[in-house]
Amino acid sequence: MDIKQDLQKAGRMAWNAGKAAARVKDYLLALGVAGLVPADLAILGSGFLGVDGARRIVSGIQNKNKKDVAFGSAMVANAVAIAAASAIGSPLIAQVALLPVLGMVLYDRRKQIKQFFKNHFTHHPQTIPDPGQPVYPFEKPVFKTNPDHGPVHVKNRSIIVQIDGLSYSALQMAFKMGMVPKKVREFFEKNHYEFKPFYCGQGSVTPSSEAGFLYGTNVGVPAFWFINPESGKLVSAQSFKTNLKKYLVKPQPGLLAEGSAYAMLLSGDAKKTMMVPYRIKKNIITQGLDHTSQALASPEGCLDSALDFSWNLVSQLKPMLKKKPEGAHLKARNLFNYFENNFTGTIVRDATTSNLVNDIKAGIPISWIDLAGYDSASHQYGPFSKTSLNTLYGIFGKIEEIIDAIEKNPDKDYHLYLISDHGQTPTRPFSQVYGTPFKKYAQELSGVDPVAVTSLGSHAYIYFTNVKRPMNLSEVEQNHPEMIQKLLSHPAVAVVAGKQDGKTIAATKNGTLIIKDGKILEGNPKWLETFGPPEVIAYEIDHDVSMYNSGHLTLYGTYKQTPDGKGFAVSFDEDDYFGNHEGIGGHQEVPFVGHSERDPIDTKQVMGSWDMHYQLARNVMG
Repeated sequence: MDIKQDLQKAGRMAWNAGKAAARVKDYLLALGVAGLVPADLAILGSGFLGVDGARRIVSGIQNKNKKDVAFGSAMVANAVAIAAASAIGSPLIAQVALLPVLGMVLYDRRKQIKQFFKNHFTHHPQTIPDPGQPVYPFEKPVFKTNPDHGPVHVKNRSIIVQIDGLSYSALQMAFKMGMVPKKVREFFEKNHYEFKPFYCGQGSVTPSSEAGFLYGTNVGVPAFWFINPESGKLVSAQSFKTNLKKYLVKPQPGLLAEGSAYAMLLSGDAKKTMMVPYRIKKNIITQGLDHTSQALASPEGCLDSALDFSWNLVSQLKPMLKKKPEGAHLKARNLFNYFENNFTGTIVRDATTSNLVNDIKAGIPISWIDLAGYDSASHQYGPFSKTSLNTLYGIFGKIEEIIDAIEKNPDKDYHLYLISDHGQTPTRPFSQVYGTPFKKYAQELSGVDPVAVTSLGSHAYIYFTNVKRPMNLSEVEQNHPEMIQKLLSHPAVAVVAGKQDGKTIAATKNGTLIIKDGKILEGNPKWLETFGPPEVIAYEIDHDVSMYNSGHLTLYGTYKQTPDGKGFAVSFDEDDYFGNHEGIGGHQEVPFVGHSERDPIDTKQVMGSWDMHYQLARNVMG
């Protein structure tokens, strides 16, 4: 550990925090607090205001900016008036003296205030446009081998913005509902952007997709939760102890080795990270707090974050209190998720964006940021609910900030990509529909043997924890007679899959498929068509089940198509979620990618997130 470097970072953090505190005092003064606080505090606050005004005068003179000179002069004059009024004990005069300051602050922030009201008070359509059926780029698997590549050396500076959980259909709805700011739309039009659906493959969940995007494989990271076969312990993708890269089989060199990663579950070998769980634990003092202090150095950003956080708390609490059919009701667990998700979707989102903007100014070769908020809200309220879709206002507002930074630094010539890691499918919780948690139901079927169940959405793994090795289905049937048949007979379970002599066996209510290397050897694939293109679904079941740390049994919940194109699946998750992913069926497997004309991506060659890695690496390396 470099003590000198740590002290420098600590000093910078303290300095930034001090600047933020000073400006907060300015805002308090501008809001008329000075006349209500002790005179010495008001005088101290006026001192901060005067220093800030003097600095603005100097900056205005240097940059020949008359507005800054005028504002700075007025701030100094008001600071003197406030200090004098407070010194002679006249709160009324101090309050009157504050009015010009309040007017200047509001005028100075008119664009941000206008944008806030536009984001949160624009009239939304009462009916949501029909999302349509999921759009698959192909009907049959694309069998190809991507060549290995060495370390990623960036030739084309690149920014990849990930909108967590946004399906291609939901993106189209966002455009139709006017959620994308005018400046962002104009940027897309000017640079001839294309927005395309692509197939993310199994698992359709953030850690699996990010592993594929960043390292060219997700084999070894099958789901959000899985069991480590060596230790028999549960692995959580969000744990501070979990470095997911060590579970990957034959990863390519990380895509972000020369850049930064923000709010990701894997680092992509990035030099600079913020809100990457296992990196937070390792560098919580020298890195995590330092990056956060950089974001706090912008009081305007802090104020915007506080407003967004407060607004989201109010707007998302309303459907919980009303107990609508779609929407997480007011329960202790849902309430925890509600606060956690809003914090991630506002405070964390704004802090990471602020740091990414600094990277653009500094010319960092490549950066990747995951903008959360929509995914979290969609879990609780459904992916096509107005509550969830409204979060896209704030997300596209952050994208506007990133575009603004790119345009203000044309010499850096950044290439901007938009991408989502997966979509979401509306779900109905197993526990609500059938009156008992799925985990309890599976444990009762297993008999005396200890069982671990990991699940998210319409996807679940069942592990027999007394067996720390792969098991053939015949062995499962021998040790647990009729368990597979009983699982299949349940109306919520559509597919039970496992391995037998190196082949994948996918049992459905209508028959069995035998799959090897993604190709159907026996059985009628038509039985899978309710989930999507049958041969594609068979390919991804084989990919999922063949991972060394997937369950002894892999389950997929039922999915039903609906006339409005939204569809719904049964969720095995313990949380009362009304939107989910990680399984098969519906919009969860069809996210999107947006790229300019000069950065082509052939989504018909993308059979999973691992293929998208090679498309991005090719463009980045030039």
